[in-house]
Amino acid sequence: MIYVQATHTGKGFITHEDRNNFDIRNVATDIWILEDNAQSQLWIARVSGTIKTKDEAQIIVRQFQVDTFKPSIAIAAITEPDLMVLT
Repeated sequence: MIYVQATHTGKGFITHEDRNNFDIRNVATDIWILEDNAQSQLWIARVSGTIKTKDEAQIIVRQFQVDTFKPSIAIAAITEPDLMVLT
């Protein structure tokens, strides 16, 4: 799996052909998890994405969660830390 930071630009960002060529899912904000193959590498270039390590992606996701859910995320981080971890 590849972790990629890329901003969704609307229609055509992920095409039907892309979905047929590789697995892709959005984790949060602009972090995407992709199957690692030649077609996904082409997609990364097409959308001007940046490959991130899992740790880098995790930091971005956690910051998004904190910024978006400030009051409840503090409680979740303490009571259910596994909810905040990328798999």
